[in-house]
Amino acid sequence: VKVSSDVEVALQGADVLVDFTRPEASMQYLQACQKSKVAMVIGTTGFSDAEKQVIAEASKNIPIVFAPNM
Repeated sequence: VKVSSDVEVALQGADVLVDFTRPEASMQYLQACQKSKVAMVIGTTGFSDAEKQVIAEASKNIPIVFAPNM
């Protein structure tokens, strides 16, 4: 397991990022996952409708499991 404050470094060689943080962090991680072509599991809740739309759009480019309140 890599530990890093730089999410893009942590994603090197990863297949998936599993996220149970807060919407603000999740959206940043989503951008990094798209850039790195890494799948994402999002178990975070509290997204706005606009953020949910961003997640839906991102799912066209990378695999995403979006299950708030998992």
